[in-house]
Amino acid sequence: MQHHRPIAGRLAQVLDVMAKNFLEEVARRLVAGVSRTLTLEGIEMGLDSNVSQFNYFGNHGGAVAAMATDNASVTANQTNSAAAEELKTILEDLKKSTSDLDADRQQAALETIEAMKEALSDAQPKPSIIKTIMNSLKGFNDCSSFATHVAALATFVSTHFPGTLG
Repeated sequence: MQHHRPIAGRLAQVLDVMAKNFLEEVARRLVAGVSRTLTLEGIEMGLDSNVSQFNYFGNHGGAVAAMATDNASVTANQTNSAAAEELKTILEDLKKSTSDLDADRQQAALETIEAMKEALSDAQPKPSIIKTIMNSLKGFNDCSSFATHVAALATFVSTHFPGTLG
């Protein structure tokens, strides 16, 4: 019986080492996965070490500038009721001008305008979505009054969301 005790003790040590190595491997993979996810999220937000993001939002007498690099995180909130009213007016004028479009295209134009309204209401509008919707609006080019209001919307977006369309 004493002969088996050293083997059992050694087996327990081997199992402890194997369990420790297994847990370290799991922890390494977990940390790597979390790090990869955070890096991808940072790249999507423009905050990774290879990209810096500079946003400038002006508002008739005041401005907010935010710059994020490496592991920095910036949150900037600005309320500009004048811009909100201007956007509301532009979108309402754009909706009214859909009546000048061909009857079969009016509904599609209204839906596209509503999509733009929703996209611009986000705290951080995604440039790819704004650009796609703007290109769709430009596709309704059979009416000059509608095209004029689309141009006004493009000017507004370029002014208040720099870099979104370019």
